[in-house]
Amino acid sequence: MSVENEYATLDPLETRIMTHRRFSERADDVEEAVYGHIREQLGTNLLDVGCGTGSFLRRLRAWGYSGELAGLDSSPAAVERVRSDGAATGVLGQATALPFEDGRFTTVTARHMLYHVSEPEAALREFARVAGPHGQVAVSVNHARTVPGVTELVERHLAAHALPSVSLAGSTDSERLPAMMAEVFPRVRSYSHDNALVFPDADALIRFAVAVLGVYGLSADSAAGRSVADGIRAEATVWFDANRGPWRDPKGYTICIGRFS
Repeated sequence: MSVENEYATLDPLETRIMTHRRFSERADDVEEAVYGHIREQLGTNLLDVGCGTGSFLRRLRAWGYSGELAGLDSSPAAVERVRSDGAATGVLGQATALPFEDGRFTTVTARHMLYHVSEPEAALREFARVAGPHGQVAVSVNHARTVPGVTELVERHLAAHALPSVSLAGSTDSERLPAMMAEVFPRVRSYSHDNALVFPDADALIRFAVAVLGVYGLSADSAAGRSVADGIRAEATVWFDANRGPWRDPKGYTICIGRFS
């Protein structure tokens, strides 16, 4: 299953986003955090690579940004969402071959998508190319093995059904990203955000864990996906019956800002 297939429907992604907003131990808004680091040098036009649900682009408008906005994604569903919202131009494409001329944008953002790219270094070079010598590039990625408890829960039930338990997300993480950015940009600043997900009940944990299945190439609507979801549901229910919760899982991410000047 490809990344494009994973995001054929945006429902699991929206579930994961909402979970982080509702159940983070400390208030944690990735979009707002990225905006806070780039707002002083936003410039006149911005490209969001891996735009997903288009939420970041819509919120930029709500925050008062009046410049040109474009969202690029390899998922037709994501591009259609952006186009239907009307806040930005939606473009179907790949991060390693951006369909824009050099220096087209003053800001390029790539939020929690670089680990889906098979050649992240090539993508970073493309971000730098379309940002130009006076632009800025903001990239965010998770810490390695973020939410390990949920990861182990999902992978345990994938293995029980003899299904692949290798994530479609690659090895790009918080530890690797600053050095990768430094290979492309002479000026790089990194900001680490550490937190945890705290699930108050089994239902919240189950919804999130099932939404994670797509990251492993498994649709929750398939026969295999339903079987794995049943196993996750049963184990989570037993855990909360025995422990009364909450289930706390550490997480975190890093935002790197790259500039040439």
